[in-house]
Amino acid sequence: MATISSNSNTAVSWGAIFAGAAAAAALSFILMVLGFGFGLLSVSPWSGEGASAEALGFGSIIWLIIIQLAAAGLGGYLAGRLRVKWPDIHHDEVYFRDTAHGLVTWSVSTLAAVIFMGGTASAVMVGGAKVASGVADTAAPAVEEVLEDQSYFANRLLRTDGNWDESADSGRIEEVGAILVRSLREGELEDSDRQYLVSMVRGRTNLNQNQAQQRVDEVVAGAEERYENALEMADDARQAAAWTAIWMFVALLAGAFFAAFMATFGGRQRDSVMNSNL
Repeated sequence: MATISSNSNTAVSWGAIFAGAAAAAALSFILMVLGFGFGLLSVSPWSGEGASAEALGFGSIIWLIIIQLAAAGLGGYLAGRLRVKWPDIHHDEVYFRDTAHGLVTWSVSTLAAVIFMGGTASAVMVGGAKVASGVADTAAPAVEEVLEDQSYFANRLLRTDGNWDESADSGRIEEVGAILVRSLREGELEDSDRQYLVSMVRGRTNLNQNQAQQRVDEVVAGAEERYENALEMADDARQAAAWTAIWMFVALLAGAFFAAFMATFGGRQRDSVMNSNL
């Protein structure tokens, strides 16, 4: 009859934990690369090309959950299957230790991915967030860009049909831009500022009162529309990031529980195999 040695002096099999964590991290990386290949973790920069942001976001979330379950399951199973045998330990205690091995393996693999793989790990951990972060990266500066780049609307307001030296009127352009920025921040253009802009347009062009008023209204409406679109884009990005964070939490939590479950499964298989050899 074969004699199988075991180390019952320690409750934690760190070798099994690190082996499971390494396998989990490697599988996460492989599945992440596969996700990029399928386009599940990226979004096309071309408008109207490929899947919509909503579809890509849903696909990324599903792929993130698959990555977590597959990697955590593999890591937990290996940790349970490779750990030492604990003779003369009550089965409830064995069950607890296997569960702890799975959770620790998941924790080590997650921390290792974040620390050592850096941006790559971010893509793995935030697979669904790639779409949301891509929107956020462009939405947040868009609001400030509208406020800072009011020279375009100022030029539209003061342009004439003849030759115009823009450098000579740089002071007027800055003044008009400041008025437009204030109106956007306040949410409306004050009547005094509106009349001042109308008089400035009449002084720079051959437009009559009604035509100057119409130009001011059109330019202000265009600036307000662009600003509102930027605000909506930023708000959508914040909402997408919030939902992504929630689904990230769900995926990671599911991975932790699945790692614990697979560790108990692997541990029981190991004990049954060793018992059959005794």
